[in-house]
Amino acid sequence: HGRQGYTPWHQIATSDRVEALQAERVHGLLMRENTHRVCRCNDCEITGLACWSELAWDSGQFGFPAARIDLLVASGDRTSAAASKRDMVSETVLACGNRGIRHITTRVDAADLTSIEALRKNNFDLIDGIQTFSLRIPVAATFQTEARSFDLRLFRESDLPQVRELARTAYIHDRFHADS
Repeated sequence: HGRQGYTPWHQIATSDRVEALQAERVHGLLMRENTHRVCRCNDCEITGLACWSELAWDSGQFGFPAARIDLLVASGDRTSAAASKRDMVSETVLACGNRGIRHITTRVDAADLTSIEALRKNNFDLIDGIQTFSLRIPVAATFQTEARSFDLRLFRESDLPQVRELARTAYIHDRFHADS
């Protein structure tokens, strides 16, 4: 009922705010007790960092231990960054294997080619892609919607076949179904 005011993402996502958000995210990962870390150093300077964590919920759903690489960053030119990331992913896979973890996931930006290369070289498979779309709508825009009616009621036992059919087909295009 009524319009909800908002600020478009392009007015919020200034480079300094994005950088501050990323720094806050990395700090949070490093301070979390259950974060495991793999570092790359050169002359006492950190040149790469991978953070990963075990996933209790995913492990429960899969029936075996699962983990996620939460962060994968490296400095340097494309070649050295890709090599550092490849080695850190390899170390992460080894550490996960030593802990009995059988499934590792991660999300990377489609433009992060060095991370994609490092994951592919460590036999990771691309499972799905998340896309974000936006549309700038003029403030004066109005929309006409057709009024529709429906009955809202509590579940009845006779609804069970229809609910099962919806559940069976509703979530087939997600990472759980696409992952071989």
